[in-house]
Amino acid sequence: MFTKFNQVLLASGLVLTSLVGFGSSAFAEGANVFANNPEMETLTWSPSKETEGKAIVLTNNGELTLTSIGNVNVKSNSYLGFTVSVSSANGVTASAAGGVLKHPDAGDTIIYTINYNGSDKTLAAGVGDMETPSADIPDCSDATGCDRDVKIAIAEEQVVSKPAGTYSDTLTFTLTNK
Repeated sequence: MFTKFNQVLLASGLVLTSLVGFGSSAFAEGANVFANNPEMETLTWSPSKETEGKAIVLTNNGELTLTSIGNVNVKSNSYLGFTVSVSSANGVTASAAGGVLKHPDAGDTIIYTINYNGSDKTLAAGVGDMETPSADIPDCSDATGCDRDVKIAIAEEQVVSKPAGTYSDTLTFTLTNK
C-alpha cells in the first residue's frame, strides 16, 4: 500500500513523466524571407500637340495666357519621395522669376512664367524645384506614373516693342529619388 506521500510522489512522477517522456519531438527553425522591389526613377517629357516642333504664335503687343507646352510623366516609388527640378538653358535675369526666351540675333528677351501641375513656379539662377513630396505618392509609383502638365504664360509688357523673330529657351526636367 502506498502512503499518502508515496501517492503524491507517484502522481507527480507520472505527470513529470508524461511531460518529459512523452513530449513532442518536433523542432522549429525560422526562415528569413526577402523580396526586393527595384527602385523606379523615370521621367518622360511629352510635348503638347499644339506646340510640338513649332513656335507658339504671340499676338503683337498682347499677352499669352497659360498655354500647355507639354507634360512630364513621373514614375517614382521611393518611400522618401522625390524631387522634380527644371533648369533653363537661358537662366534668368534679376527681374525674372520664370524662364527667359531669347532672340537669337537681336539678344532681346521675353520673360515667361512656368506653371507646373497647376502652380506657378519660380526659378532662381535658372533652376527651380517643381515638386518635392516627402513621401511616396501612390499615383506616381504605379506602372503608368503620374502626369504633370507644364504651361507657360507671358505678360503683355514682355511682348510690347520687341523685335520680330523666334525667341527660344530649353527646359531640362530632372527626377531625383530621395
